[in-house]
Amino acid sequence: MRLVFLSLVFLFSGYIFAQVDEEKPKTRPEIPDSAFEDMGVSVSPSSMHLSIKPGTSVEKEIRVNNATKKNYKFNVGYSDFEMGRDGKPLSLKASERKYALSKWLNVLPSYFELKPGQEIKLKVIFDIPDQEESYRSAWTIITIDQVVDRPPLDATVHPKRLAFGVTTSFGFGVYVYQNPPNVKINSVVIDKFLYQETDGKRKIEMAVKNTGDGIGYCSSYVELTNTKTGKQDKLQVKRFTILPQYFRDFFYDLPADLPSGKYTAVGVVDFGSSEEIVAAEAEFEVK
Repeated sequence: MRLVFLSLVFLFSGYIFAQVDEEKPKTRPEIPDSAFEDMGVSVSPSSMHLSIKPGTSVEKEIRVNNATKKNYKFNVGYSDFEMGRDGKPLSLKASERKYALSKWLNVLPSYFELKPGQEIKLKVIFDIPDQEESYRSAWTIITIDQVVDRPPLDATVHPKRLAFGVTTSFGFGVYVYQNPPNVKINSVVIDKFLYQETDGKRKIEMAVKNTGDGIGYCSSYVELTNTKTGKQDKLQVKRFTILPQYFRDFFYDLPADLPSGKYTAVGVVDFGSSEEIVAAEAEFEVK
């Protein structure tokens, strides 16, 4: 198998890549798109992509709608995080607190109750100071968690029996990403691109790293070409967010009925640059 890394440069200025706030998370919350829904309660938007100049204040809003016939209470909090290679949020290391956006935002109200059919607009106030650490990217999750009143335990029937109270609840998370205007998303690379076959299943593995200083909003895909027939197949497009200096791993499943023969696979990552995308190539044979 031959692995070749390519860098494709566009010299025309009219190419534009727009990253929309439509990434659906697979965790608690790849949050990421327009809204989360659970038990008839919805939260919108699911993510915010900001570019606030340090030394300024900006106000946004989050809408919470109760389309049920029940009353619900909620608490608002924050969850600063680092991103795993699978895109899932992990607890933030103490050494990475410099990227915590929560210290510069406030949500009002922080506690609220929604009656049936009611909607509330939460005020999200970003107050970014004009100081050195404000000129780097930052991120957090705004959490909106249901508050459940715990009923008293009834121990009258069996006074000597140990009893446990278990309550269920639900919550939402809105991912918030801040790239100050001085930050450029200028360096996303494909770190690994290879063909794998395990237990009869064929796939392409792609590892991507953000080597720049800005949060990258990317899309990627893989295109297969049968070197004998010239037939091409484009595998699923993946849209993702990648934090500065972090890795993301992706796996593209190949069709189970892929004919035997030699193939060329080209992986492409578009990270929003008007001049450049990155690509990698691998050759493999299906027997």
